[in-house]
Amino acid sequence: MTPSTICFRLPMKKIDIIKDFPKDSIPINCDIDLINLARSNLVSNAIKYSPKNKDIYVSIKQIKEDEVEIAVKDNGIGIKKNEFNKIFGDFYRTSDGKEQAKGFEIGLRLTRDILKLHNSTLQLKSEKGKGSKFYFTLPITK
Repeated sequence: MTPSTICFRLPMKKIDIIKDFPKDSIPINCDIDLINLARSNLVSNAIKYSPKNKDIYVSIKQIKEDEVEIAVKDNGIGIKKNEFNKIFGDFYRTSDGKEQAKGFEIGLRLTRDILKLHNSTLQLKSEKGKGSKFYFTLPITK
């Protein structure tokens, strides 16, 4: 792994997007355009729901011999545990999310559907007030 590096800076919010990617590429079998759209949706949400001066982390790491994890972690408003299943439903927005940013929540629905086409699922670790980590896994091509 290479050390984490800043790959993008958002001056208006004073947020750095920090990447943590492997030094060498990992071959995965996927529709690269769809997976990039899924990742882009997650990064966009992280930006929307993060306050100023809170960095966002995008990582790719091999977690098993045959599996890679792609994750987007923020230090934003977080999500209450009792709302986890609701946000993966159709067009649901938390009350805190409605106060933080505008949107229709099409991005999470689209991301969920893209991952389903790849036999993967969108996972979430979050705590209200402490940020969120959205992540998914894909098989490594041998």
